[in-house]
Amino acid sequence: MKFKAYLRATLIFAAGFLLCVFDHFGIGMPLIMIGLFLFCLAPSAAPKKQAPESYGPRKPSSYPPVTGAPAADAYAYSGSPDRYFSALLRSCFPSFTIQENVSPANLGRPSASSWECTCGVANTGKFCTECGKPRPASSAQVVADPSCANLSFVLYRNGTPAAAVILCGKYEWDTEQIRCAMVACKKAKVPCLRFIKEFRNSADYVVGRINSVLR
Repeated sequence: MKFKAYLRATLIFAAGFLLCVFDHFGIGMPLIMIGLFLFCLAPSAAPKKQAPESYGPRKPSSYPPVTGAPAADAYAYSGSPDRYFSALLRSCFPSFTIQENVSPANLGRPSASSWECTCGVANTGKFCTECGKPRPASSAQVVADPSCANLSFVLYRNGTPAAAVILCGKYEWDTEQIRCAMVACKKAKVPCLRFIKEFRNSADYVVGRINSVLR
């Protein structure tokens, strides 16, 4: 797109220049001016970088409807997307422990939720009450840059992080802090999804995206 804009401007300018060479100033000069004008506008012809949630298969309509979820969008709960997501995640993922505002550096640390031993007994402490085996270590500890953005929500399954959610503004989704948090999640092998606060974020859309990354 950008290359075509520059090429178009160059061709018009060249045509005007050649006309001026052959003394057709009445036509050549306007073409030169138009070519220069289009050349200045060419950088703006490049497509703007879009948030990943705004196009393609991630559109809300591509997910099945969700029943039993809060019947509200991200502008509900007094206009607080955070409260909406908190209620939605706890309603639609009851088997997961939901933690909020988690530092990426804490992804490798087990949560305070229960865990299931290989012998089949559920435990909350460091050792199994049945066989005495120690609680398995979760993902390797992540050394995250302190400038990384915190994760808005982390879903834990048996003490192990299963998915992370970042809420961000439509002009913040690709900032250095957000990218840093995404890299930390990748190192910890934890799927991380970004949701734009200004988007509607219907229940089927949010739940569908999270379910698509849960193993």
